[in-house]
Amino acid sequence: MSKSKTNTSSSKTKRLTFPDDEKVHPWLSTLLEAYYIVDKGIAQAIEAERKKGKWPACSKGCTNCCRVLKDIPVYPLEVVGLSWYVTEKITGPGRETLMKQLESHKKHDPCPFLIFSASDEAHGVQAVQCLRQALRRGRRPFLHKA
Repeated sequence: MSKSKTNTSSSKTKRLTFPDDEKVHPWLSTLLEAYYIVDKGIAQAIEAERKKGKWPACSKGCTNCCRVLKDIPVYPLEVVGLSWYVTEKITGPGRETLMKQLESHKKHDPCPFLIFSASDEAHGVQAVQCLRQALRRGRRPFLHKA
């Protein structure tokens, strides 16, 4: 399995790739391309704010949005992608825990994928709204100056 991920600036943003799986699942390339476009846009927005001396209020491992926001819209293609990733790519104890959380998840519970917040295991494939949560609806993820 080949997997690349995004760096901090848009020029370093890399598209996730799963070459063997993309051959088997024609929809996967479309989903990964969409993630790449969103990742590039987010990286550009962050870079523009950094040039103004502002830095993101959250960092890797932050779970505030995952715990507070209860309704995240998800497109059907994203559901298919998440299902594929959970069933075919996540292995070991994390998968077992995730399956239990998905089975017992109720409407106002935190995100069932939260168990992966400390690692990037599930963050390769996630809802676009999760990727861009801090930047939507005019919210300011840049709360402090450098």
